[in-house]
Amino acid sequence: MNQRELAFRKDLIARMGGRWYVAIHVENHLNPGVPDLSYVMVAPGHETGWLELKVNGLSASRKTVSFKVEPSQHQWMIKYAHRIPTHFLIKSARQYYLVAGVKHPQLAEVVTEADLIRIAAAVFDEDNLVQGLTTTLSGLTRRDRNGS
Repeated sequence: MNQRELAFRKDLIARMGGRWYVAIHVENHLNPGVPDLSYVMVAPGHETGWLELKVNGLSASRKTVSFKVEPSQHQWMIKYAHRIPTHFLIKSARQYYLVAGVKHPQLAEVVTEADLIRIAAAVFDEDNLVQGLTTTLSGLTRRDRNGS
């Protein structure tokens, strides 16, 4: 995880406040490609999910994207993204793109922000990130159990 992604993770955790419980993960040789954090939404019936954080390194004036999904991250997504809610949260200037982990192969083809919009499950701006991410992830992770 690079410095921009570390800062993004710290800011995201602080902004989400009590809306979720979060565990951060450190990639190592025993578990390569593990996403940056796992979360549990703080609401009845909501489950856990995983987020891989990416930061577009280019300025807002350029509409191309500059981030990389590592081979180990692709492998992790192949093994687990179809079993548990897993998403990429990509920050680009003042926009945030939530992309399903199962779409990881398509991220290798993304070259513009229009491509991100095309494959994103949701797009948020700076002002609605917290509420939008809370609502979207709650809907994507919700599981009814035992009639509840």
